[in-house]
Amino acid sequence: MSGLKKTPGYVNAWTLWFERLMGLLVLANLLFVGFDWSYVKLRPFYLRSHLWLEANFRQKQSEQFLNTVEELKNVLAEDGFNSADAINLLDKLRQQNKELFQESPLPILPTQASWQEVKKILMDHVDKDNINQAIEIFWSQEYLAEKGWQQELAVFDRKMSYLIDFYEPKLFYDPIKGIEPNRTTQEYLKKVDELKIVLKLEGINGSEVEPLLAELRLLSMEMIDTDPFARVNKSGTLEEIKYKMREYIYSRDPNNLPKLVNIQWVNSAIIGVLDWFSPEVLWANYSAKGSFRTFWSKENLIAHGWEKELDFFDREIRFLLESNYFRHLGANSDWLDRFWLLDLPWMTLFLGEFIGRIWLLHHHKKMSWGSAIAHRWYDLTLWLPVSVFVPGFRWLRVIPVIIRLDQTKFPDLEPIRNRLSINFIASFAEELTQVVVIRAINQMQEAVETGKFTRSLFEPKNKTQKTYIDINDIDEIPTIVNRLLQVTLCQVLPTIQPELEAVVRYQIEKAMKNSSVYQRIHRVPGLGRLPDQIAEGVIAQVTKLVTEKPQEAYISSQNTTPDPIATELSERLVKKFTVTLRKELQRDNTLDEIESLLSDFLEEVKLNYVKNLTEEEIQELLPIVKQPPQLTGS
Repeated sequence: MSGLKKTPGYVNAWTLWFERLMGLLVLANLLFVGFDWSYVKLRPFYLRSHLWLEANFRQKQSEQFLNTVEELKNVLAEDGFNSADAINLLDKLRQQNKELFQESPLPILPTQASWQEVKKILMDHVDKDNINQAIEIFWSQEYLAEKGWQQELAVFDRKMSYLIDFYEPKLFYDPIKGIEPNRTTQEYLKKVDELKIVLKLEGINGSEVEPLLAELRLLSMEMIDTDPFARVNKSGTLEEIKYKMREYIYSRDPNNLPKLVNIQWVNSAIIGVLDWFSPEVLWANYSAKGSFRTFWSKENLIAHGWEKELDFFDREIRFLLESNYFRHLGANSDWLDRFWLLDLPWMTLFLGEFIGRIWLLHHHKKMSWGSAIAHRWYDLTLWLPVSVFVPGFRWLRVIPVIIRLDQTKFPDLEPIRNRLSINFIASFAEELTQVVVIRAINQMQEAVETGKFTRSLFEPKNKTQKTYIDINDIDEIPTIVNRLLQVTLCQVLPTIQPELEAVVRYQIEKAMKNSSVYQRIHRVPGLGRLPDQIAEGVIAQVTKLVTEKPQEAYISSQNTTPDPIATELSERLVKKFTVTLRKELQRDNTLDEIESLLSDFLEEVKLNYVKNLTEEEIQELLPIVKQPPQLTGS
């Protein structure tokens, strides 16, 4: 297990994979809840899928049975009853027939209704009350030989074969939702299949064709009047059936098409658009009952071919009728729902896990029982029986799914969360950053332009003003001046001593050379170097006085016992310097020039440095934002 990465917070890789397994089980349960919630709405899709699988990949039990009957017919026609193949096929048919009619062990999984009809027909035909005895007799060599196998198998084909092969839409999850095939629409489809088998056996002129067509016309009228789809809120399906039948019957005659405009090609284009977007409008004025009466008429089947007409019915109408269903009501007058039967094993599993976790927290982490339960509060949604009575409570299981999968990093949701955070922040960060920073700079510009800034610098604080807020009980301006003097005297002046000495030297030498006294002394023998020596001494003393003496005085004042007189003199000097600086800066146009320069400088800051945040900058800022605030120096 060395290849497994251990997520922080878990003892070992096995514990981590157990947590991930439980997380996947919780996720599977949530998906099951989603499937149950959407099953009724998506049932037509599941039904189509089931029909497609039946048609392409599965051979139904009834189909196998009917194929065996056809094999028996061929063997009896060629070899008779005494052939080994006939005896084997009869044995096989008896076995298949019994398996076909076997009752479901669960009452919520009823046997197919059409097969119940076949059982009754078969028992009545051989005059037996037991289906197994009836099967043994009917598929016996002696019975078929005595009654005539052609006659008996003809009865089977006419009365039982279409019922055995009849499709009843029973999906695996229907019993959980209390769904079963709708009897009205199923009887309608059975009658259509009976007509189909009669037409195959007797042809369009058979004696039973017209009575069956009349019965289908009557069933169609009853279906339109009673609407068997209404109980389960599927009346729209009936409207679709009526529309398809009206369009199929009435579109055959071009004169039935509506004439919206006189220009034929324009009229055809409009009809094409309506047929695509709102087809029911085209045939709204035509009778749905009339279209069914025409369709189930002998004249129509003869004129257009009964195979073609029944093919249209199977292709366009049959599935719509098959998709209808009957749903039972529960004792609470709501739709029957047996979801709890399938959810009970899940709830039991999660309850056992919850008890185990609480026990571990109580004994190993020394938590109280209440604290342990509160620590795993989100797991309560997995097993509390509230979901049995309040189905919406089941959706709360999404909470433990998210928490468990996030805790085990399976999958790692951190990149997704960061991506969402970046997208969310980026949606307003650029505008917000610009608004905040530009607003701050604008306020500074306003303070400079209106004079508030200069007044705060050049006017002493009036701490008696109620509007002024002092945060440190310090007069900042003199303090700043004092600090500037300290830096200037102790650090700046000593550093610039060579440059200062050069400036002083140049000025003194220039002044002396322009002096007539210097010229006369320079000509006296023995005194020619005297002016230069005097100049050198003056330069050295001046630069030393400017650079070294202030520094020595300041250091001496800091290292020796405070002298009250010196301290007072220093304070007076700082105060005088500050007052004088304020006054002098307000002379002439100096202050206006400084304000203008400050305002322009702030405008340049806005244009050059206040820019949109890029996605990379947001990604760099996110970890900083997520860090807990810390005090300076902590």
